[in-house]
Amino acid sequence: MSYLHLSEIKFGMTLNQVLVSPNGNMVLGQGTVMNEYLLSCLKDWNVKGADMTQEAEGEFNLYEIERMISDILVSLTDNVSIDTHLQNAVQVHSETEKPVE
Repeated sequence: MSYLHLSEIKFGMTLNQVLVSPNGNMVLGQGTVMNEYLLSCLKDWNVKGADMTQEAEGEFNLYEIERMISDILVSLTDNVSIDTHLQNAVQVHSETEKPVE
């Protein structure tokens, strides 16, 4: 790929060149992989576009790793809540099964 307008830049794409601010400061280095936060920063900084490349097929990029971690955390959270509900159900069931004295 080459120069892309900001609206064309997607998660996982990589900067081909150093991104420099109008006053000459380096903002992002060559090889930086775009994620949600960085795209938001580019919008806030009024960047019009950048020289980008698509990550090679079959390789993980930062966005994919973040998404996988998020999916894992959601599933772990769901498992914890399921276990908690099951424990509560067992406790309630055992309390209702106790003979009345």
